[in-house]
Amino acid sequence: MPLEQKQRPFDNIAAAMQGVPDEIKRRQIALFAKCDPAYGTGVAMAVKLDPPGDDRLKGTSATDEPKVTMND
Repeated sequence: MPLEQKQRPFDNIAAAMQGVPDEIKRRQIALFAKCDPAYGTGVAMAVKLDPPGDDRLKGTSATDEPKVTMND
């Protein structure tokens, strides 16, 4: 697959994220990276943020444990 074709999804996501606060971009990138580290890095580069590392995932919703609630 040509490089331009591989880059297109990252560029599309970056365009869609214009105007989105960096905190939300980082949270979404962390989710992408959790599924596929290379994809998370590609999106991070396209939106001009640092690629996520293990320490960057801590404290984001990407690493939050599900909240258990008890129904009466």
